[in-house]
Amino acid sequence: MLIAERFVDELLAAAPQVGVLVTENRDPDDGMVLLHLLLHDLLRLAVSAFRAGDAALVTSILVVTERGFRDGDEYVRNASRRVVRRARRGQRR
Repeated sequence: MLIAERFVDELLAAAPQVGVLVTENRDPDDGMVLLHLLLHDLLRLAVSAFRAGDAALVTSILVVTERGFRDGDEYVRNASRRVVRRARRGQRR
């Protein structure tokens, strides 16, 4: 099962450029990453990367997010749901 900390680690390994977003979405009190906020920012980044033709970044984000949706604990699955749904809708267009 993929917990939040491992999800973030996998995301950073796959797409190091999202490190700024991870930092921006850390709770200042306890340092935990606020996944719902991070995933919202990742969705915007993936859309921007897609429009810019950066397939590698889009793929990296979506592969890790899909894994979080499939294999994550309840918190990770719930946070990943929106990104995965939007990506799947985009594939049907």
